Amino acid sequence: MRRVEALGVGFAVAELGPADGPPVLLLHGFPETHRSFQHVAPVLAEAGHRVFLVDLKGYGESDKPIPDPSALGGPSDYRLTTLANELAALIEALGYQHMPLVGHDWGGILVSALLLVAPERASRVALLNAPARRFLPWTPRHIYTFNLPGVAERRFWRRPVGFVTEVLTEWGGGGPTKFTDEDIRIYTRSLQSGPSFRCAMGYYRSLHREAATLVRALLRPPRVTPPALVLFGALDPIMPPTVARMAAKDLGAELELVEDAGHFVQTDAPERVSAALLRFLAASDSRSARAAGPTGAFARG
Repeated sequence: MRRVEALGVGFAVAELGPADGPPVLLLHGFPETHRSFQHVAPVLAEAGHRVFLVDLKGYGESDKPIPDPSALGGPSDYRLTTLANELAALIEALGYQHMPLVGHDWGGILVSALLLVAPERASRVALLNAPARRFLPWTPRHIYTFNLPGVAERRFWRRPVGFVTEVLTEWGGGGPTKFTDEDIRIYTRSLQSGPSFRCAMGYYRSLHREAATLVRALLRPPRVTPPALVLFGALDPIMPPTVARMAAKDLGAELELVEDAGHFVQTDAPERVSAALLRFLAASDSRSARAAGPTGAFARG
C-alpha cells in the first residue's frame, strides 16, 4: 500500500498491473476495504490494466479524521460534495487527468457525486449495486437506523464480528455468504481501528447536510455523462433491480443484472463482474491520459 495525499487526506492505495497499462480505480463501500475487489483486481491487472485500489477515507489504512457535523470542507467533512472533490483530487494525485472509475456501494455513490462536481475526471464509470440519482427510500432501512445516535455503535461494539457478518449476509440476499472467515475478521478489525466505525457512520450521518445537492441531483441528471455500466446483483434487498434500471436510464448506461448475486456482486460473482468490466474497459484503453508534470504525491506507507 502507498500513501497518496489529496486535499489534506492521506489515502492508502494498492496498485496492480503494468505501470504503463490503462488505469482503472476501484472504490469499495461499507463495511469493506479495498479488499472488496480481491477477486476482480488481479483479473483486470492480468489483462494489462494498471489497477488502483483505495481505502476510502475513514477505512482501512487511510486517514480517519473524526467527522465534524459543523465542518464545511476539509478532512473532517463527510458530505458527498467534499468526498467527491477529494476523489477528483486523488485521481490527479495519482498522476492522471481522468480515468475509468468502478464504485460499489458508497464507492459508487461517490462516483455518482463526482459526475456532479468534477465529471471531467471520469472517462468511464461503472456502478456496482449503487444508485446514480435515485433509489427506493424504503429499502435501505439501515440508513435511518445508522442515523440514530449511538444505536449502530452499541450494536457494533457489543458483537463486532456478529454485526459485520449480519450486514454481509443480510445485504447479500440472506443466502449462504461467500465471504470467508478471514474476510469477516479483516473487515471487523478495520472498523475497530481507532475511530474507523465512527468515520463510516459519518458518511450516512452527513446525508441530511446535502439536502440541496441531493434535490438538485433528483431534479436533473449530470450535464456531462461519460460512458457508463450499471452492474447489479439482482438479489440485493437494499438496492434492488429497480434502482439499477433507474441508474441505467439516468446515465444512458449499459445494464447488466447478475441473477444469482446480492449486494456484494463482486464477491458473489467475481467471474461475471471481471468479464463485464473487461468488456467495458476495453473501449477506454486509448482515452485515459497522463497528467503533465509530476506523477502524484506518493510517499512510502
